[in-house]
Amino acid sequence: MQPNTFLRLCFGLFLSIFFLASLVQSSPLPQDISSFSETLEARGKKDFFKGAFNKITKKGQCKNTQNELQSNSQSSSSNLENLWKTVPEVKRVATGRTRKYELDPNTPQRFATTEFFGCTIVTVMDGRNVFIGHFAEENHCGKLLTDEATVENVIIGEMENYFNPGAWSSESMAYILYKPQGGASRTATGLDMLKDEMVRGGLRKENVQIKPYAAVGGAMADTSGPKGKVLVDWTKNQGGGNHLAYYAESDRPLYQQNFDAQGNPCAGIAEEECES
Repeated sequence: MQPNTFLRLCFGLFLSIFFLASLVQSSPLPQDISSFSETLEARGKKDFFKGAFNKITKKGQCKNTQNELQSNSQSSSSNLENLWKTVPEVKRVATGRTRKYELDPNTPQRFATTEFFGCTIVTVMDGRNVFIGHFAEENHCGKLLTDEATVENVIIGEMENYFNPGAWSSESMAYILYKPQGGASRTATGLDMLKDEMVRGGLRKENVQIKPYAAVGGAMADTSGPKGKVLVDWTKNQGGGNHLAYYAESDRPLYQQNFDAQGNPCAGIAEEECES
């Protein structure tokens, strides 16, 4: 082969390679990779990557130890204090207020006052209703139960609508919890007025119990444990009917009674003595 012919062949081959290279460089890459994806799926790779990156992380079962400590710190060795803490605010009679609640034989209920350290607390109860009055000693200079006008205006004036004739029955029970003021003889005037008002409403005089209590008021007030607390607990008996218990600054009920489903008192406080 002559040299000129060989050079022409080499030059032609070079041009062909250059032309093909320019075509490859100017062509866009394919956008559809479905065939590639299908190949991965066929090999079991697609599900592997999906599970590896889409796996939901499990959360640990953590406990809020601070809340647990707060809850435990609220417990008390006093039965009355623990019961009192379960009473919602709307069923705690505040100072200067009176409330009457209707009892439902199918619904357990609890009623109380806010804490007190010198107030006069009036509680009346039977198998159908509970009345609680919370009357402040403060701002009356110790005359709440010793001055007739104060007793009439501050206590009886607030109670009288709840003690109309026939409002209560001869089976109803009442307690007046008070802090002695100026000696027993001076206090007796106000207490007798309250008792007469309750008898006018239908209670028997012997069912109105008067109980003094000792209290230190002002900044020195101590309402820890059962102190400064009154509570009425209305629960259902397993054998039928209901049980009512009244607590007054003590972990043991001062009064308790069973009632049938109609609210009538049973023969005794023992559950078996009450027919549903």
